[in-house]
Amino acid sequence: MKPAFPKVSVLLPVRDGEPFFAEALQSILTQQGVDFEIVVIDDGSSDGTTERLSACKDSRLIVIRREGDGLVAALNCALAAARGDYIARMDADDVTLPGRLFRQAEFLDANPAVAMVHCSVRIIDAAGNGSYRLAAMPCSSKQRLAILLDECPGGPIIHPSVMMRRAALLEAGGYRNSPACEDHELWLRVVDEWQISALPEVLLHYRQHAAGISRERMVEQSISHITNACAYRYRQVSGIDLIDQDPAAYAVLRALVAERATPMLEQMTLAKIVRREFRQRNWEEACGACVRLTKLNGLALLSNRVVRRRMLALQLDVLACFTK
Repeated sequence: MKPAFPKVSVLLPVRDGEPFFAEALQSILTQQGVDFEIVVIDDGSSDGTTERLSACKDSRLIVIRREGDGLVAALNCALAAARGDYIARMDADDVTLPGRLFRQAEFLDANPAVAMVHCSVRIIDAAGNGSYRLAAMPCSSKQRLAILLDECPGGPIIHPSVMMRRAALLEAGGYRNSPACEDHELWLRVVDEWQISALPEVLLHYRQHAAGISRERMVEQSISHITNACAYRYRQVSGIDLIDQDPAAYAVLRALVAERATPMLEQMTLAKIVRREFRQRNWEEACGACVRLTKLNGLALLSNRVVRRRMLALQLDVLACFTK
């Protein structure tokens, strides 16, 4: 007998998802070995996304239309509608590989103490060409926290590669607003409470393209990342969750981060672009960004160790100023 509810709910927010959305959706619909539903939040699309969803009659597809309220609101809306025991994330321009949902659900079934599992991903470009692999490496909670706080090297948790227990995510309060960095804010909120594990297999193709990673978004992401880390450190000392308990003070903290970080954010952004374009063998774009980085005296930031050291120094400087 088929269960009343699916085991997995895939949260898939989309806004103007063409030209990649059809491939992303199909990569989920063809998953096998586990019952699932796809909760799509069409967040004010004005291209062909809405029509494509209307034409898809698959009973596993739940479509909720909103008026462009933003990613965090879309994710929380999808979470409220989800019925599965497990929540899988997916973005509208990525590709889930065969077996991903089954492997992650199987792992959570076999490891009841684990609240979240992520996987390795392969970076692809707009044309779908693969360039390099980001490995998901198992580590202790202490190591995970140090990585999130820029205290030691380690790869990021790629948000659309994760599967979480719905009960744990609801208990944590779902997603909160941290522009372009809502996943990092969540990981820092739950890292002390959740056991997080990793599958080494590449189970997702993670697309990086000009429309998805603009320089403006990189700057915003860096500001959010530093703010999240500062808010975590402040919470550990004071017991106060700024986003939840003192949003005005959180706004002050974010503004302080933006002020203190601005002089080096352009350098950091260009360094990210150089590394990305070289990895994807876009030589002309990489060389152009490298020339601009040289003019800003920022070549040292091509070293991840230097970036991490400066990010940590910024956190401590901002926190000292904030707590005066």
